Amino acid sequence: MTNFVPIACVVLGCLFFVSRSTAYPREHRTNVRSVEDTEIGQLLSSLVETNRDSDDYGLEEDDSPAVSGTTGESNSNTTGTGQLTVGGRFVPDRMHKRSLNNLEIQPINDDTNYTVYYVGVLMASHLDSPFDLERCGPAIDLALELVNQSLMKMHNVRLSKVQRSYASCSGSKSPGLAADMHFKHSVIAFIGPACAFALEPVAQLADYWNTPIITGMGDQGMFKDKSRYQTLTRMSYCQCRLKLVFSSIFRQFGWRHIALIIDRSDLFSLTVGKNLEYGLKDEDLLKFVRELDGNDEEDIDSYLKDASMYARVIILSVRGSLVRKFMLSALALGMTRGEFTFLDVEIFQSSYWGDHYWELGDEDDFKARKSYEALLRVSLLQPTSPTYQYFAEKVRTRAKRDYNYTFVEDEEVNFFIGAFFDGVYLLGMALNDTLIEGGDIRDGTAITRKMWGRDFEGITGHVRIDDNGDRDADYSILDLDPITGRFEVVAHYYGITREYSPVKGKKIHWPGGREGPPPDVPKCGFLGTSPACQGNGVRLS
Repeated sequence: MTNFVPIACVVLGCLFFVSRSTAYPREHRTNVRSVEDTEIGQLLSSLVETNRDSDDYGLEEDDSPAVSGTTGESNSNTTGTGQLTVGGRFVPDRMHKRSLNNLEIQPINDDTNYTVYYVGVLMASHLDSPFDLERCGPAIDLALELVNQSLMKMHNVRLSKVQRSYASCSGSKSPGLAADMHFKHSVIAFIGPACAFALEPVAQLADYWNTPIITGMGDQGMFKDKSRYQTLTRMSYCQCRLKLVFSSIFRQFGWRHIALIIDRSDLFSLTVGKNLEYGLKDEDLLKFVRELDGNDEEDIDSYLKDASMYARVIILSVRGSLVRKFMLSALALGMTRGEFTFLDVEIFQSSYWGDHYWELGDEDDFKARKSYEALLRVSLLQPTSPTYQYFAEKVRTRAKRDYNYTFVEDEEVNFFIGAFFDGVYLLGMALNDTLIEGGDIRDGTAITRKMWGRDFEGITGHVRIDDNGDRDADYSILDLDPITGRFEVVAHYYGITREYSPVKGKKIHWPGGREGPPPDVPKCGFLGTSPACQGNGVRLS
């Protein structure tokens, strides 16, 4: 088997598609194209949607086991009337489930003998996060259907989902739920959790049980230590590699004096900031670091003045509302005229990370918009292909139908959702290779190694999992268009090349009418005391 494998999209034939030019906001342009124009579409178009009645998720209790014993696999067949039996028991075509949080999806009836293996799906529910069950569950379901039809069918094998959920992003419930799946259903893999606190104990248990675990999130740097999480594969991104994205920008513009301001009261800002701090120090780029408590009334002006004594490029690893405060202060201090560049991180547009937009409908909107012209933004590259848009519509439909969740207006089917889809498909490819080779489908370490060091075309684009089980993610660099007031993608960072790549036909709008970036070291020095200055330096008093 080759290590470069095309994957798939979703169901049925052609559609009119809308695609966006950036990850901000959902301004669509009409684009007519068949899903089957892509390799993804060719595979997924073979899937057939099934209509489900409203009582599919009834609350009737069913404490009897799904299969005989707890082996998690069974020889299944159909009766002469075409009725599915598992372990000698009759399984109705449409089963009542105990509840949405304890959903067990049975394989469809196709009059074929097959062996069932269980996959455990474990995620937070109703957390209102970009990676909760209601958003990611439909993508996992689609991927399992695809894997069963395109990869497992030839082996007379089916993967069946056992799903559990918990109410908060903590490690209090997830280990127990994972243990239930392991001992009661003998799951051959875990999908999720997503958030770090729930993922950490489950990943350690999965390591102990020799069971693969795949997550579409898990961005904390601690998970790169695979001596503790030997069966964990991360399909999204790692904060530990943001330093590479920023370094590519700094190389592009010749910047070697960088300042970093971190909000320690916001977990995401703190962990991103610390990863940048350690990484940029290793490259001798970081000349100034300060932490603040975003919950306190801090003297923002003083942070900016101090930073200006060491650098003209300032990273703001702070919550969205603080970015605006910093940029307004920078405007008042005369730091947005082209002599300084600011950068921040917004993984993608979501209220989960706070509002990073300049427009709040208050009296400072005009000033904020002007100040944001000096800001560059780093985000994950959001897929925009017609195939992904079709996938997104299927996720929205299934979320409403199967999970009682409706995506709000302008809410994206975000990157993490696609990453979970790709993770399930990657698992399917590894299982397929194992079955072809006559290997042990329960050897979690062997299955995991077949997922690592692998490239394939996923629903989120090109997916490369490195030899440590982490994805080399792609990012976008965005700049505010002074005419429209909206952030637009001006460059990409591709994980496979680790280089800054300008977008053809786009350019950065440097503030102050400048044609290029500010120099790394100002002509008059950072303190404006250089003999060559002659009073032309920027002084902040």
